[in-house]
Amino acid sequence: SKTYANKFNMNEDKLKNEYEEVNVKELDKTLLNLEKLYDNKDSKINVNIKMLVYVFKNFIHKNKELKAKIFFSFIFLLCSKISIIYTPILLSSFIENVNIQKSLNDQIDMSFLNNSSIIILSSYILSRVLSSTLNELRNSVFNTISQRISTFVSKLFFYKIHNLHLSYILSKKNGELSFIFNRGCKSITNLLNVIVFQIIPIIIEFFLYLCILTYKIHYSVSIVTCLNMLLYIIFTTLVTKRRTIIRKYMNKAEQNTFNIFLDSIQNIEQVKYYTNEIHELNKFIKEQEKYEKEAINVQKSLSFLNFGQQIILNFNLFLCLYLTYLNIANAVFPFSYLILVNTLLFQLAMPLNMFGTIYRETKLSLVDIECMVKILVKKIKSPDYSNKLQIQRGDIKFENVSFKYPVPDEKMDPEEIISSSSGSSNSSSSGSSNSSSSNSSSRSNSSSRSNSSSRSSDNDTRGKKGSSWDNRAKRKINNVIHFFTNFKDKYLKTNKKKIISTKEFLGKDNTDINTMSEGIKTNLNNEIKKNIRTHLKENNYIFQNFTCHIEHGEKVAIIGKSGLGKSTLVKLLLRLYEIDSGNIYIDNKNIENINLYTLRKSISIVPQDTILFNNTILYNIKYGNFQCTDREIMEASIKSELHEKILRMEKQYDTIVGERGTKLSIGEKQRICIARCFLKNSKIIVLDEHASNLDNENKKSIEKALHNLCLGKTTFIITHVMDNLQNMNKIIFFSGKNIYVGSHNQLMNEYITYRDYYSSKNNELL
Repeated sequence: SKTYANKFNMNEDKLKNEYEEVNVKELDKTLLNLEKLYDNKDSKINVNIKMLVYVFKNFIHKNKELKAKIFFSFIFLLCSKISIIYTPILLSSFIENVNIQKSLNDQIDMSFLNNSSIIILSSYILSRVLSSTLNELRNSVFNTISQRISTFVSKLFFYKIHNLHLSYILSKKNGELSFIFNRGCKSITNLLNVIVFQIIPIIIEFFLYLCILTYKIHYSVSIVTCLNMLLYIIFTTLVTKRRTIIRKYMNKAEQNTFNIFLDSIQNIEQVKYYTNEIHELNKFIKEQEKYEKEAINVQKSLSFLNFGQQIILNFNLFLCLYLTYLNIANAVFPFSYLILVNTLLFQLAMPLNMFGTIYRETKLSLVDIECMVKILVKKIKSPDYSNKLQIQRGDIKFENVSFKYPVPDEKMDPEEIISSSSGSSNSSSSGSSNSSSSNSSSRSNSSSRSNSSSRSSDNDTRGKKGSSWDNRAKRKINNVIHFFTNFKDKYLKTNKKKIISTKEFLGKDNTDINTMSEGIKTNLNNEIKKNIRTHLKENNYIFQNFTCHIEHGEKVAIIGKSGLGKSTLVKLLLRLYEIDSGNIYIDNKNIENINLYTLRKSISIVPQDTILFNNTILYNIKYGNFQCTDREIMEASIKSELHEKILRMEKQYDTIVGERGTKLSIGEKQRICIARCFLKNSKIIVLDEHASNLDNENKKSIEKALHNLCLGKTTFIITHVMDNLQNMNKIIFFSGKNIYVGSHNQLMNEYITYRDYYSSKNNELL
């Protein structure tokens, strides 16, 4: 032990807790208030802006420092705009003063102290410098506010994501949540900066410019400027709306290009195995060409926008200068007023040139924030922090437990309901997804043929009024019927109840979609949706009325074919999913009334595929318990037979494991997971196909480590291996919709299905 401690250079007294505690109750309160705001849609104000304002007010309410920063930001803003407004006035005064002095003396006095022109010129330069300085001060002060609010919202979002149900997170596409998180946080900062640094300054500047034009020149110049600015805003808004659509096409093409690139890189081994580099390149080039085309369209639309804006601004400049010239010709104004009007309008044009960008960025930011808000206000059961679980023994009791995967939202289309349900069931097992791959392929081919024929008929009738919509409706209804038929065949064929046929369901023996009215189509769509949801509710149970009692220290094997719910049973124990009916008890305490954090802390899992964080070995071991000492980490490594392997590495415990642990072998990753479980020291252990990917040598070594880990603890072993079933206290056998519980001998004597399964597995080994 001392030798190991010397090698590892341990500091036994120091606890390394890398994360400070956060006030999660405050986060829960904020999320609850956001949900109430989102549900209250009586106000005409955009709900996303309303919620952003709430976060802003709530965030600065108790922070005097932030209030002071906001106050000074607006003081700097106002002073900066007043200062920049005075620059054209001072420049005009300088030119006028020089002209007067020259006309009187025919020579300009170059004495600095006695020459008022030099003083005015110096004031002009100082005014510009002061305006720039105040702008930078405003940016510096307010930037801390916007970044802090963005940090608070990101913390809120991160916390919310980790409290959502696992089914919701798994239903999202790869990278979708991280994309929403990244774009949402950036959009909050962008929106606040646009409001404070661009929209408010433009409004203040425009108001001040109108006052000066009215006071110094004539109200007619102000009226002309107002009318032209109105035309400018209307033109920019209309063109930017169109540009937003074009940019969406470009962004979609860019995202597709990125997805192909990412997918190809992530599966680089498969690409090389099958020598499909050229195929991948062709796919990438095809999408890149689409992106190139859309990017050119975006640039063309930008050129058109800029050209139109310049026409309006220069037309306004011409009219204002012409009106000023008429007054100069009538000896009403001095010549220098032409410079004043010209400079004022040019300064006004500078921020207005950004109006299109401001409008587009604001719209896009609101869209990104809306995506984030929808997740933030998604209703979940708030965790109970008071009722903590202290497991003394580890007795577990399942009492009439029934569970089915959540039925999708009623607002979803039938196709989406079916695909979502399919995704849910497939996510429970790779085996079930593989078995249905040929059926999925045939369905997708059939669907694509149906879609292509519909598209060709669409092209034939494109010139007729309303024909495009009709064909889309026909296509949708055909797809709905097609999906319903396949859904019925796939999901309901084992149901003993009478299943209605498609013709019976439609209410006619010979239903022609082409002759349906719009109302019938809508009703048909709703009825199909209703029937699908009803069948899902009645027939999508993974298991029903499951009852089992596991006593302290027992070893329980969970066996059966893939896709029947073996892993789901453990996820229910961890409350990654919520049961539909029944109860689950640990030490006679219902887990529904127990704090989620203490519940999950009481259960350790060794999964089939251990996923590691791209960090050091020390960090990944310590992930089991961040409050452990270095000596405890070393002892856990020794027990999992990992310590000697680590010491042979160049950087030892500071070795970076790579993305998802790719730099380590399967056995090393499995040992890290076992070391985590030793540190966690839970009373309940779950081994989920832990040895399926290991060779015999590693398997024996890891089995020895697991024996020490599970000693005296309640253990679940999800397995396909039949070797040690005789040594198990209980076996939970999944067979279709039926679940059998008992010892190996009891199941062999009483259930022929178990005998057949056991024999088939032994024959496979032979």
